[in-house]
Formats: sequence, C-alpha cells, structure tokens
Amino acid sequence: MKKKIGFWIVLIVCLLAFCPMQVRAEECQHEWGEWEIMYDSTCNTHGAESRYCKLCWLGQERELPIGDHCWGEWECIRKADAFRTGYYKRECECCGKVNSKTTPKLKSVKTTTKLENEVKRSATAFLAAAKKYDVKKLKSCFRKKPSLFYSKKYIASFVRKSNKKYMKYVITSIKVKGKKDATVTVSCKYQNAYDIFYQSFFDTVNYITDTGNTNSYVLDKYQYDRVVKYNKKYKKHFTIKTFDINMKKIGKKWKITSFTKKMKDAIHCNYQSSYNEYFEDV
Repeated sequence: MKKKIGFWIVLIVCLLAFCPMQVRAEECQHEWGEWEIMYDSTCNTHGAESRYCKLCWLGQERELPIGDHCWGEWECIRKADAFRTGYYKRECECCGKVNSKTTPKLKSVKTTTKLENEVKRSATAFLAAAKKYDVKKLKSCFRKKPSLFYSKKYIASFVRKSNKKYMKYVITSIKVKGKKDATVTVSCKYQNAYDIFYQSFFDTVNYITDTGNTNSYVLDKYQYDRVVKYNKKYKKHFTIKTFDINMKKIGKKWKITSFTKKMKDAIHCNYQSSYNEYFEDV
C-alpha cells in the first residue's frame, strides 16, 4: 500500500514540475539569443548553428550551407611562352579537388626607345642567321667566335635543313641597362634530335672500333648517314625553350657576349647535350 502511495506522489510531483514549463514554453513570447556555430561547414559537409530563448530556454537549430573550398597556393606546371599558354593548378586541402587556370601566350615585345630598336635588330639578325644556320653571319653576331660546326660539314647540313623547316622564334622581352648592356629573352621552338644524335654516336664509335678508321671526313659522313637514317625512322620531337641573349654595345654594334648551353641546344637541335651525355656515359 505504501509503495502505491509513493508511486502516485512521485508521479504527481513530476507532472507539477514539467507541465508548467511546457505551458510556459508554448505561451512564451520568445526572446532569442544570437545564433552560435555548433560546427562549421566544409566544402562537402553542411555545418549547423543553434540559439536559445532567454526566457524559457527553448532551443532551435538550423543547417548551414556547404562551405567554400580550402584552396592551397597556385602551383606553376608550365610557364607561358610564345607558343603555349601557361598552366597552373591548385588543390583543395579538404576534399582534394583540383582547380586549374591558364595564362595567355607571350607576344613579341614592342620596342619604345632607340636603344631597344637597335638591340632588337641585332638579336633578330642573329636568330635569322641561326634559322638558316649561316655560319659566317652567326660568327659576326658574337663578340668572340663561338663553337659552331665549322669542320663538320655534313652534320651542319642536317642542322641547316632542320632549322630552316622547323625553327621558330619570338623575342618576348628586351631589357637595356645603361647604354651598353642589354638582355634579350627569346622563346624558341625547334626539332629536338637528341635521340637521333645519341644513336649516331653509338654507331660511329662502333664503326671506329670495327674498322680502325679515324679520318674526320669519313667519320663525319658516316655519322651524317646515321643521322639521316634515324631522322626518317624515329618520330620527330620538338622542344620549346626560353633563353636569354646577353649583348654589349661595342662601337656602334651590339654583340652577343656569351654562347650559353640553351642557345647551343636551340641552334643545333640538341646536338651538344646529346654529345656531352653520350661521351660522359661512355
């Protein structure tokens, strides 16, 4: 009997305790507090926020929209040159999505001063001579005589034909320092015959080993025949290279002061790089 009485007492107390609160919440003229973030949105999940009545403590929750991507820094995959657009990409640090953009091709530089005009004419004369592989004119562009194919008649013939057919160039920048120094930036597209030359070196070395013939004229012709053979056999590859031409005004003429590796490769279809690496391997 006592247990039953205790049960009813507890029940009545609970009803008295909670029912008024429910009534108050339903009848309350709510005074809502500020919305507070429960958890933030990300680029692939919704966030949520909540607020409470200052009088009855009734709570409300609402969903937040999907957030923005957390983009990392732009990474340069390829710089723009005169023949290709630049390519950059970045990645979301939350979901891994990749975003990319391109930058426009570089255009031929427009000169604005008399000195810039002089420099551009001299650089253009050098590049025109390189396309024709005119050794005499090439020599005249340098302050000191560069290392060119003076004696390798047949290899020079291959380079001349390749440059004439495939070589393209655009002067994209001219920077003049003072009145006697200048740097010209060039984008150049040319046939990359690295593999062709490399295989021709291999065959020529074997020919010398087998025959003992070291006559330079014979070897030049033999190598040229190998180059022609592999040029027909292999798929042609092309390289776009950006290089600087450093120039100095000597008297009334602008002369090139150094013949860099990038310049040599562009003019000689990567002959020098192939030669160096083959004989370093050997």
